[in-house]
Amino acid sequence: MKRLTRKRAVPGILACAALALAGCLATTGGGSRFVALRTAEIYSIRYDETPMTLTVVTRAGEAIDYEKVDPAIVDGLLAAEDKDAFYREAIRGKIPSKPVDFSAAP
Repeated sequence: MKRLTRKRAVPGILACAALALAGCLATTGGGSRFVALRTAEIYSIRYDETPMTLTVVTRAGEAIDYEKVDPAIVDGLLAAEDKDAFYREAIRGKIPSKPVDFSAAP
């Protein structure tokens, strides 16, 4: 009989939880939502059209805001066969970014 054990939380899940506490996750009624990509590097992304900000939550537990991201880049990431390669080649290090500040969380 296999014994059920509790697994450790993935750092990306912890970052999403912190974003939810900070009020960053959209609720019902429109707005942007996190989309789980679950690749080797990326846990999830969210795109906010008004400020054109792409938020990436990495598997390492980092949450990074990329500023002034063209919607075509986001579409390309979502459509890419190798999303990690697209992220490395078109986004990371190419688009201005800043870490998400969790200090404002309640």
